Amino acid sequence: YRLSPWSPFVLERQRLVFFTVPKVGCTVFKQLFRRMEGYDNWDRHDNRLPHDARYNGLRLLKDFPLKVAETMLVDDSWTRAIFVRDPKERLLSAYLDKGRKAPLMERWCCPSGRMGANGTAVHGASATAPGDCGRVASTSFEGFLSVAGKCINNHWEQQERRMERKFWSQIDFVGHLESASEDVRRLLVLLSDGGGEGDLWERFGASGWGDNGTEGIFHDTASIKHSKGAGSKLREYYTPEIEAKVEDLMWRDYAMGLFNFTKAQISS
Repeated sequence: YRLSPWSPFVLERQRLVFFTVPKVGCTVFKQLFRRMEGYDNWDRHDNRLPHDARYNGLRLLKDFPLKVAETMLVDDSWTRAIFVRDPKERLLSAYLDKGRKAPLMERWCCPSGRMGANGTAVHGASATAPGDCGRVASTSFEGFLSVAGKCINNHWEQQERRMERKFWSQIDFVGHLESASEDVRRLLVLLSDGGGEGDLWERFGASGWGDNGTEGIFHDTASIKHSKGAGSKLREYYTPEIEAKVEDLMWRDYAMGLFNFTKAQISS
């Protein structure tokens, strides 16, 4: 509720509380919400928009009084939604986007910098010597896992820990990045039926996206598994040993029935 990076977004007109998860389409969802809120520059993407809360104009749960926020989290007239991503894809995406940057990993996870991203304290940071830890993490996916497994960071933290366990029972809608276009459509149709907002999918999701503004939202899913030219990306990085290590690191996600994840073998 209080922690800004973790406080969910609130769209009052649609009575939606939405929990974003890093590496699960956050940029696109924030653009969608800004579009639904009527911002002309909703598709802007730079160092301020859509992520910086000082400029994006989006409201978070923490912006409301505690009693009001509590109602949003339990009232049946509100929809609580979250999108998740296959843990093996998400960890590889975190490595490709963040882990290969040695200075970044050094700052987030290594003894020379004891604070993680967004001010999150590093728990059990790697014992690798300063100056070497970032190199280990950036040199290979396996090296990244050895460092990330001892470093709490919201880009690869288990999705099951996104909120307190007691609130998972209040989640009404779970979507998956791998089927994001269809799942967003289902969510917007659900909100249209419940809020008298007209066809939200046709207004905000079905078009206006892509380079020419003619595509639907998530028309080219950010999923590694489904992105163009990347059909073998997972097999390139995963061995049976690395798969087993990721399944062990992400055991909470696999055990969460709400996510419906399977341990499908990639490297077989």
